[in-house]
Amino acid sequence: MWRERLSRLPCLHNRPQLRTKEKIVALAIYRELATELLFHQDMPGYRDILGIMRSVAYELLPLGPNDCFLEPVERRNLHSINTASREFEIPFTVLWSALEENGMIPKGLHRSTAARMTFEAKSIADVASALLESGFANSDAQKRFALSARLAREVDTANFVPAEWLSMSQATMKFSTLNESLTAALADDGHLTEIEAPTQASPIRIRKADIEEFCRKYVLEPSFHKWVFRNTSLEPNGWLSSVGITPAIPEHRVGTNIYSMDSYTKASVARSARS
Repeated sequence: MWRERLSRLPCLHNRPQLRTKEKIVALAIYRELATELLFHQDMPGYRDILGIMRSVAYELLPLGPNDCFLEPVERRNLHSINTASREFEIPFTVLWSALEENGMIPKGLHRSTAARMTFEAKSIADVASALLESGFANSDAQKRFALSARLAREVDTANFVPAEWLSMSQATMKFSTLNESLTAALADDGHLTEIEAPTQASPIRIRKADIEEFCRKYVLEPSFHKWVFRNTSLEPNGWLSSVGITPAIPEHRVGTNIYSMDSYTKASVARSARS
């Protein structure tokens, strides 16, 4: 009876997207029930119910050996794209695309929907391994992601310099937007280094130097489109597509189209050829 009721809890099926640095903890899933049962776990019957809760969660959630869900998890049963991305050091969008190509995810899903999906651990591990063996392991994208992960691992209380790190809201404002999901998506792909800072306020921090480097290389669609319209008086989407200027990072993957900085030069050349 307990197993059936617990397995139907909406929070186990409709949980929010779990970010790269966020852990799945019992309190977030079972709420006050977890607190109450843990407090009474030494009383008769309570430990049995906790065992059922752990078992149900293990069957439905992407828990792995680095997680502690009421007690340490011994082995992984399921992966999400984020957990597999961390384990195999593959950017979220690259792994997402590979899963689409292998028919494990329908094409056209919203990013948050894809992030909530779970997969049998071995099946997603096979896709990740094949991707790495195909040559992706030495690509710029993989090196960028691995470097970001290494930088994040090396930050601790002793070497944390607050001035070098921005809160999620501060980092997002550097892009002239309030859309924090964009910043999160760029961090999930290794464009930005994200850490759990050893501070009480705003523990999630983004490396300031990464923001500055990204802004030197890329421009978000709203700013670029405004420049195009001001300089051509043409509708940006149609004109840019007609002259072969496409986003370096597509909206479908991160929430907004992002262009490389050389798009300005390409647009200027195309405008001159048109006059």
